[in-house]
Amino acid sequence: MTPPNDIVWNHRLAELLAFQQVNGHLNVPRRSGTLGQWVMTQRRQYKIGLKGERTTQLSEERQNALNSIGFEWVVDKKSLRGWDDRFKDLVAFKEKYGHTNVRQKEGSLGRWVSTQRRHYRFLQEDEQSQLNQARVDRLNQIGFEWSLLKPLKTK
Repeated sequence: MTPPNDIVWNHRLAELLAFQQVNGHLNVPRRSGTLGQWVMTQRRQYKIGLKGERTTQLSEERQNALNSIGFEWVVDKKSLRGWDDRFKDLVAFKEKYGHTNVRQKEGSLGRWVSTQRRHYRFLQEDEQSQLNQARVDRLNQIGFEWSLLKPLKTK
């Protein structure tokens, strides 16, 4: 028999997935009732576990479940707003030029694109990254090229 705490936790996880389907992200505002409070609690429990201060209610299994859907443990409101704004700038760039390969020397959008590629490599190597699966999916949907390296020509 499943413990009551697991039933509630799994129910909230299902609510979070439904939120993601509607909103395209997992960053539920704190003011969004019980789901917002639950998300905040997961982040708080994660921080407690990192510090090793006391036993956390967030098991490794639960962490893995949240990681598998692209959950962000640390959210900076400025960076979220900034990422979405930059993504919109990249979409506009693609509409104008037909590609997403913004050169670094072309200013802040170019530096942002370079940063996305770098953080994608971090993600691939299981290192800490600002990029999550939801953002990767959004970039993939517009045809973002993760590597500019071209294969060597063979004779």
